[in-house]
Amino acid sequence: MSASDPPPPPARAKLHALVGSLTAAELLSAVVGLGLVLRYLWLVDDSFIYFRYVDNLVFLGRGLVFNAGEYVEGFTSPAFALLLAALRLTRLDFFSLIGGIAVLSFLGAFALWLRVDRALAGPIRLSLPALLLAPCYGVTQYFSSGLETPLVLLSASVTAVFILERRSRLWGILFGLVPIVRHELAVPFVLVLLWFSVRERRVPWWPLGSAALSVGGWLCFRVYYYAELLPNTFYLKDESSPEQGLLYLQNSFGPYPLVYVAVGALALLGYLAVRRRAPLRGEARMVMLVAALASLGYVVRVGGDMLHFRFVLFPAVLLALSSSGSLEAVLARAGVVPGSVPRALLAVALLAAGAACYPGQLQSHPLSLHEKMQKVNGISESSWHRQQADLAFRAGRPAEDRAQRAAYARFLTSGARSQGLVLHGWCAKLYKDFPSYALHDWGLTDPWLARLNVPADRPGHKGALNRVFGPQLFRMRQRVAPGPGSVRAAVEGGHAPPFIQKNQKAAEVVEAKAYNRHDFFDNLRLALTRVPKLEP
Repeated sequence: MSASDPPPPPARAKLHALVGSLTAAELLSAVVGLGLVLRYLWLVDDSFIYFRYVDNLVFLGRGLVFNAGEYVEGFTSPAFALLLAALRLTRLDFFSLIGGIAVLSFLGAFALWLRVDRALAGPIRLSLPALLLAPCYGVTQYFSSGLETPLVLLSASVTAVFILERRSRLWGILFGLVPIVRHELAVPFVLVLLWFSVRERRVPWWPLGSAALSVGGWLCFRVYYYAELLPNTFYLKDESSPEQGLLYLQNSFGPYPLVYVAVGALALLGYLAVRRRAPLRGEARMVMLVAALASLGYVVRVGGDMLHFRFVLFPAVLLALSSSGSLEAVLARAGVVPGSVPRALLAVALLAAGAACYPGQLQSHPLSLHEKMQKVNGISESSWHRQQADLAFRAGRPAEDRAQRAAYARFLTSGARSQGLVLHGWCAKLYKDFPSYALHDWGLTDPWLARLNVPADRPGHKGALNRVFGPQLFRMRQRVAPGPGSVRAAVEGGHAPPFIQKNQKAAEVVEAKAYNRHDFFDNLRLALTRVPKLEP
């Protein structure tokens, strides 16, 4: 640029400054991480539950429901449902939206990783968190998925920044949104706020206010709209299985160097800190580790998840970020200042080691996109979903979406109501069959199946619902139309399955919730009414 050239616009100047400040290791991590995010783009079938809810709200005028007139919160993350609904107003297809979210969430998370690392590192910058997280298959695959996982990754990163910049209003407000991403994130959220209150000797008003508006606002909406205090998925999956949870931790963390390198670096730093009594931001690191361990405690209690690594995203990111600057501190105290070549070699080695690892469910590396998958201890993996035609990213998706929206318009113009009933466990099929009353036979969106007291065959899956009780309930729906009073009518007409007959009073309370009249105080009474598990 010559002296006569005009200065770049402020936005471009900031971008130039940001890119120009990246070290070779950071730039290489960003390129590798973004490349892997794009390579591993995928959708889990359950994401089509979100899609049906969103399209019912945005295009069909049914509200935020799975079936018209049936008010059941069958999704896990209010934040992600609202985000998808806002983005769907652009009329972009869901595959494009999920791809865009993956790219933007990775870039946002990566920027936060660097922010944490630069706050904790000294003059030597090795960028350990980026080198551990960016190439890790367990992490990069979840910037997509069609579920709330990108928001979980961002939530962990925001939590770390807030711990370091706890007096910032902006980060306090953003941190206050963490519990609405997934309900179990309230546990580390509360622990961090308790630390803040003790450390600062004052009430953390900004995160508390943000949480009150977001979580409290959604809770009021949930009572008004769904007559519940918790989402339907909570009743389906609220079980205790610590043994399976420990197997899940082993399956998730075992294949990757992330945990071993981060813990090893922290251990070295801790040893030097104790020996020389000079910790470097040790308190902030400790809070990140406590928040991570609290999150892991929940994972162990509920028995993990059906998908490899999904439930350890939050603690994995916090663990990596807590190690920021630890290697640099150890080297500085040892009087070693590595030059650019050793640092570049370390970056390449960590990136290559991280990218080479993959879970035990796969028989070959997932980069091929054709690897074979088998469950391990009941835990599946994204590879299987990535290879399904219904879930694959391909060029024709925008045209398919335009056809779906045209079908919505024809359906609305015809003035027809729901047409027929469909029973299935494949969410992509239920999404396409929008005119029908859809009974998801794994219980995710049905309040009666969700409350059935049957054991899980593997995390998140109760095979008895799919094989026995879902078909029984479907046969009842074929004889008695869904709606208020249908439980009593089915029992009196001899059409109710045994589990409905045996638990008629509880089933009628569930029915009153699902077909409520949106009277807030009446719904509050229903929400506070205890409904016992339905016994099969």
